[in-house]
Amino acid sequence: MTLVDRGDVFAVVNGHDHANDFMVKYKGIKLCYSPTVSTHAYYKDKNRMGSRVFVQNSKDPSEIKTYINYVYRN
Repeated sequence: MTLVDRGDVFAVVNGHDHANDFMVKYKGIKLCYSPTVSTHAYYKDKNRMGSRVFVQNSKDPSEIKTYINYVYRN
C-alpha cells in the first residue's frame, strides 16, 4: 500500500539536507524539507537557518498550512 492509497496521509516531512527547505505537493501529499537550525551545518548561510512550522486544522486534518520560521531574517 502506498501513501496515496492510504488516503489519510497529508504530509511527509524529511529532516534537512543542510541546503534545501522546499515543499511541493504531489498527488495530494505535501512533501516537505526543513532547513537546518544549526550553525554547524554544511550550508553556512545563517539567513537560511530556521525550522518548518505546521498548522493543522483540527476539524479538517487534510488542511495543513506550513511555513518556515527563519532565525535571522527580519
